[in-house]
Amino acid sequence: SIRGGFFRFNYNYMDKYLFEANGRYDGSSKFPKDDRFGFFPSFSAGWTISNEPFFKDNVSRDVVSFLKLRASWGRNGNVNVLNNYAYATSISYGGTWYQFDGSSSNVSLGSMPAGLANPELTWETSDQLDLGLDAHFFNGKLVFAADYYKKTTNDLLVNVTPSAAIGVSSTTINAGSVENSGLEFELTWKEQVGDF
Repeated sequence: SIRGGFFRFNYNYMDKYLFEANGRYDGSSKFPKDDRFGFFPSFSAGWTISNEPFFKDNVSRDVVSFLKLRASWGRNGNVNVLNNYAYATSISYGGTWYQFDGSSSNVSLGSMPAGLANPELTWETSDQLDLGLDAHFFNGKLVFAADYYKKTTNDLLVNVTPSAAIGVSSTTINAGSVENSGLEFELTWKEQVGDF
């Protein structure tokens, strides 16, 4: 089961200074008791430069109709890759048999763990950063956007194959991290010619 709560705060001053803060507090029964809950915040801010007096008084709207800088950072938690309750394991009866007198007709059934428990499991988290610029030219006909992004995922939840001596085929662990980053650009032209 999953339980959680969140909050959101927005601030807008004269359509020039924009700020938003979010927070999620989520818990999942797929994790052990001590690591069941995680807090995942995010923040974003924007500055609409084209609404500043120094810009409006000196730059024609026919040339630059909109200019905005923005930045955001956030952390997400992931539990979707977990199957069942990998931090614990059940006991499987009848999965193994033993011979005590060397006769195959006289065997005893045994019990064994159905998997390898990992009581150290915790949330997989992704930190995401984005820095951007939005600009509209010629009364909005030409739209330009540029973004730099960086996403780092930590404590990846992965299935691994333990040593054959342990007797189970796989177990789930938190292992490693992955980073993605890059630049994105968008260029759009909008115009109406007659009815077209």
